[in-house]
Amino acid sequence: MSFLKRRDMLARAMAAGLVPFLLPGTARSRDSGGDLGVITWDGYQDPAFHGDYIERHGVSPSFEILGDDRETLSKLRAGYAADIAQPCAFNVGAWVDAGVLRPMDDSRLEHWGDLAKSLRRLPRQLNDGRVWFVPVDWGVGSIIYRTDLLPDPDSSWWVLYDDTLAGRIGMQRSADAALGCAALATGVSDPWNMSDDERAVVLRLVEKQNAIIGRYWYDPIEAESGLQNGDLVACYGWNDMYARLQAADVPVGFMCPREGYLCWVCGLSLLASGHQDDAMAYDFINAMTSPKAGAAVISNLGYGHANLKSFDLVSAAVLDMLALSDPDAILENSEFIDQTLIRERDDYAQLFLEAIDAL
Repeated sequence: MSFLKRRDMLARAMAAGLVPFLLPGTARSRDSGGDLGVITWDGYQDPAFHGDYIERHGVSPSFEILGDDRETLSKLRAGYAADIAQPCAFNVGAWVDAGVLRPMDDSRLEHWGDLAKSLRRLPRQLNDGRVWFVPVDWGVGSIIYRTDLLPDPDSSWWVLYDDTLAGRIGMQRSADAALGCAALATGVSDPWNMSDDERAVVLRLVEKQNAIIGRYWYDPIEAESGLQNGDLVACYGWNDMYARLQAADVPVGFMCPREGYLCWVCGLSLLASGHQDDAMAYDFINAMTSPKAGAAVISNLGYGHANLKSFDLVSAAVLDMLALSDPDAILENSEFIDQTLIRERDDYAQLFLEAIDAL
């Protein structure tokens, strides 16, 4: 298995200052006529993820590659046309408010009832009883740690703020991750809508971490190499990173923090600019949310899938390698990244940069 995923590539692009928001896809051009236009993340053009659509229509849709939700929204507001997009849940509210989405008919969603319940009640996913977003994939952030160098850690985000591990802690250079983890550690009532007092507590913890940090990373490879060579003993990371480290025979664990995982969810929405027959759009959504498509996403990309039946089609060994053996329990123990933080992302990013300015 190879788990080089959209997040990895985006992290590398951001580190280089190169984050295009709509790149040409690998499928047919829409100039071929009559086909469905889909804005998706790189890697999701794989026919294994929409096999039922190909069986019905004979070809894949035309794809444009999404590089950043916010920039894609700007382009859609400026008149870019497509039929379906794959935003992340924390941005759906902004897309609804901008008028670029249209609601779905859940009676046409063949697999809706098989999707994890927790993923069917995300903020702004449902509005006035209407469905604006169908979850497809998800993943969690946690602490990856060296089991030989840190054999019995406390199952808590506080490990990332432990003075005894000074110089050997890793954190993503991201306001979402750093502030989200600190908020979970401090137990604030709502990590994505903090009071001024709560924000001050969280920022003090980020500053504390900054004083003992071993490495801030942009690229997952930076974190993985630090864990592999022992420079880092505990690091914020994702399921796919954990899998790659195990494949490299690095003794690592993937923590289940008692305060909860940090979870993201992405999925599919109908665009108001769509010009294609709705039947084709629903065929694609149903194909992407089928169990066999979900199994391919899990096995090929290292993400969790919204359709819980997908996990029955994946070997126990693969699920264990990805720390996805019990998806229900993981999702129930997750704090989902909320749109509030994204709406204030510039402010949060500035606060984070100020907190680590001394590095």
